[in-house]
Amino acid sequence: MPSQPAPFPAEHSTGHSSSDIDLTANSSTTNARQICDSPCPSVEVLKQVMLGTLDSQQQQVCICHLDHCTACQQALERLATGDCALGRKMGQLCQHVDQTVPESGSAYWPALREVEVDLAETFVPELSPLPSSLSGLGKEGAASPSGSSGKPSNFSHPSRGDLKLDFLSPPEDPAYLGRLSHFDISRVIGRGGMGVVLEAFDTHLQRPVAIKVLDPELASNETARLRFCREARAAAAITHEHVVSLHHVEKSDNGDLPFLVMQLVQGTTLEARIASEHKLPVREIVRIGMQVAAGLAAAHAEGLIHRDVKPANILLEGPSGRVKLTDFGLARCVEDVKLTQTGFVTGTPLYMAPEQALGEEIDERSDLFSLGAVMYEMATGVPPFSGTTPLAILRKITEENARPISQLNPEIPTWLVEIIGNLLKRNRTDRYSSAAEVAHILASKYQQLEHLSPLQLPTVAGDAFHETSLTCRQAEKRHARNRLLALAGGILGGMILTLSAVSFYWWQLGLTAPNPAGASANSSGANTASIGGLDGSGSPIESVPRTKPVRVYTNNAGPVWGMEITSDNKQLFTAIDDGTIRVWNRDQHRIAGTVQAFAGQVWDVSVSEDRKFFAGGGDDGSVKVFDLSTRQLHETLKAGGPVRTLQFAPKGHRLAVGTRTGQVEIWDVDTKERLLMNPGHTSGVVSVAWSKDGQFLATGGGDKTVNLWDAADGSLLLEMTGHTGGVYSVAFTADDQKIVTGGWDKKLHVWDAATGSSLGELEGHTADIWSVACSPVGGLVASAGEDRMLRLWDLDTMKPLAVLNDQSGTIYSVCFSADGKSVLTTGRDGITREWSVPRQPDQQANKPANRQAKQ
Repeated sequence: MPSQPAPFPAEHSTGHSSSDIDLTANSSTTNARQICDSPCPSVEVLKQVMLGTLDSQQQQVCICHLDHCTACQQALERLATGDCALGRKMGQLCQHVDQTVPESGSAYWPALREVEVDLAETFVPELSPLPSSLSGLGKEGAASPSGSSGKPSNFSHPSRGDLKLDFLSPPEDPAYLGRLSHFDISRVIGRGGMGVVLEAFDTHLQRPVAIKVLDPELASNETARLRFCREARAAAAITHEHVVSLHHVEKSDNGDLPFLVMQLVQGTTLEARIASEHKLPVREIVRIGMQVAAGLAAAHAEGLIHRDVKPANILLEGPSGRVKLTDFGLARCVEDVKLTQTGFVTGTPLYMAPEQALGEEIDERSDLFSLGAVMYEMATGVPPFSGTTPLAILRKITEENARPISQLNPEIPTWLVEIIGNLLKRNRTDRYSSAAEVAHILASKYQQLEHLSPLQLPTVAGDAFHETSLTCRQAEKRHARNRLLALAGGILGGMILTLSAVSFYWWQLGLTAPNPAGASANSSGANTASIGGLDGSGSPIESVPRTKPVRVYTNNAGPVWGMEITSDNKQLFTAIDDGTIRVWNRDQHRIAGTVQAFAGQVWDVSVSEDRKFFAGGGDDGSVKVFDLSTRQLHETLKAGGPVRTLQFAPKGHRLAVGTRTGQVEIWDVDTKERLLMNPGHTSGVVSVAWSKDGQFLATGGGDKTVNLWDAADGSLLLEMTGHTGGVYSVAFTADDQKIVTGGWDKKLHVWDAATGSSLGELEGHTADIWSVACSPVGGLVASAGEDRMLRLWDLDTMKPLAVLNDQSGTIYSVCFSADGKSVLTTGRDGITREWSVPRQPDQQANKPANRQAKQ
């Protein structure tokens, strides 16, 4: 193999060792020539220069030296990129890139494919599949990747696989994807090359939050970790009504993975609103611009520059539409780390300030240009600059003026056109001096439009309006330090520009490289539904012939977490993610009524046997009991924690409740008396089930145990262990002699209800079992969960009976009709399906079991 260049220069041409450099020399006695001719800094010093941890004088010495030392410039490049092979491949790629799409036979495509693989597998292994088009990026059209014949070329996106969340601990509650520290993770909000944004529930403070997790692949990168945490702590200092609150910075239980815990904003993005409405009313342009400026002013007062102000980072909190600016600090972290690793500049150029596009020093006025670009798009429906390639867009930003707003929307008043025009000045000195000044100007105009009192206007940080801000005042001091980054950017400039072009092709045209000959897309057979994906262990989820249900209830307004059929089989109640309980008339197959029960999810619903009451539970810790005939609220019971599950007793109006805090309670709806089970579970209770005689209560929770309680006095009779993860569902058989449970370990466990001993396990599911139900007649059991399969089992033979499949998402709940002739499923897709039971087992006499108290 050819010899590799030395990773770092050992000596400077002066002959001095790198260890001889004096970084503490007094600048007053050392002239510029001596500084620039100083010996080469050591590897450790170069690392400190890159991280920005040297003091200003030391930084000046190193920057001056690097301006004149080619060897140190090369060393810095290798230090920044790890001397990766990507740079060499990028050189090949640069030879084939121009303003047009290369032909299918061009050498561009093999080089692009190699770079794509390196990016996807080496640096950012969890990149999301990029959309085939981006709003605003291709306003002027784009060439099609076809040859001269006009026929489409054989191109496709690479398969990057499903998002891996293996850094999460197993969930204690099946309603969640997993657990991170004391946060229950419910869903993925967004993802990117640097990490993932998750929606979670804080079990300590009992509130929903958003969590931003640094990509585990980058967690070992010291630069990534330092900047992630440093910027996060700085962002936490911002407290403002128009900035998403950063609660705190934490690490995973093993201490390897840092993450940010932030305010969860319910609403939409400005990007989505512009896409829907195209052009916004003048008062909304002014209001949103005013609130964004006020949020930026608060950040700038803390010395923070956003650097990624765009519609996607402006959240509109419903229903008021109040602005919440997000991605402070993290945007800087993402750009720095990706530039350090790969030379890849993150983000779209559509809202980028000219100085940012040129790689020059930026300050808060760069954010103002981006705000102007956002306001321009709100006014016209299009960004101020667009083009067929990122390079074309950057050229327009740095060299041209935006098309006059009056030509695109004559209804915009002249004064607003002037404000946006001042924000979009190419020379930053011609823009407004601060975000606070912009906020004051827009507030004045908005007050005239809406006739508001000053108390209805946003708070603007300090007196920044009257003077150049801290960020602007320090810009020149930081300029010398950041010349280093500009130098590194020059070294990697070809890589940066080329990868920007590559990104554009991926986004705009959906291209990678030609498919191998004979490759084709997967297709399913006519009678087979491919569920797709992998289970938790990485095994393929099986394909099962579809079995059409006899009834489908399609008008649920979101995922359904629980359901129950009345004892007369006439009505179906569903607990829905949007906070409602929906009542269905089964005979007429239509909605009989909808009750708005909670502001958040309704986790479970139950109906009393005499059909007098129905009840639902939510995260606010309340149990709401409704009159079934009128659907009016009858009573609100306050549980000892967020309510995850509940069930009425077979007779009377006793209601069993399980909470996320591990508490088990039995309420008498008539007397409002509460019986507390003691000592309860050590983690959340996910399922409760009554014996058919109403004497006993079984519960399952995240602590991997199944408990059996005396429903009369609340004493613990039996504790059953054997699950290797959380227990998500519990059910008694029709004769009360057995208890069937399912959960995280993908197995059905069958227990002797009298002794608590295991009677065996049933295997077949390939993912978590979320719900188990026993037929009211015979020994039939139904189970379903994350593998989207409804499985029926015969407990008499301990054998599988049937697999029914027509579900397009995780099944959250299973139940039998009161006569045992039908079985129903519902879940994530919001559709409830009903099947006829394939075989009716022989009805057995109900013989209550004798239970022994726990010794």
